[in-house]
Amino acid sequence: MKAQIPAVKFVSSLEDILGNVEQSIRTRAYERYLERGRHPGKELDDWQAACAELLLQPEVKLTETALQTAVDFVVTDQQLKDAEIEVTERAIVLIGSLDNTTWRTPRLFKLVSLHRPIDPDSLHVDYKNGVLSCVATAAQSTTLRATA
Repeated sequence: MKAQIPAVKFVSSLEDILGNVEQSIRTRAYERYLERGRHPGKELDDWQAACAELLLQPEVKLTETALQTAVDFVVTDQQLKDAEIEVTERAIVLIGSLDNTTWRTPRLFKLVSLHRPIDPDSLHVDYKNGVLSCVATAAQSTTLRATA
């Protein structure tokens, strides 16, 4: 069975999704602190362990030229199940299992910040041989969307 290409969602801001990710990591890191008997001094270890437990971060290759940007995510068919791509002019996010709002199990999540703005409407997505490719043309200064 061939993996379905994730839906693409154009957003003006990643604030909501990043806030959800941060809150989930913060909650799990605090739980780890409690599990350790509330001993201070290991906060960074707790945070990093929470990230490792909750986030499946695939390998990524970013290629930017004056004319286009390409982002290749190395993922499995199973990881793409129920995944979504959120796009702004300056970032592409691959996120999985959006129906699971509790973030209690590992979730596919990779944020790729772009050095150059893209035209989100030009984004083309393809999946082949374990690589999800996202290619977009560079934004012209007159095509950047207005942000509120």
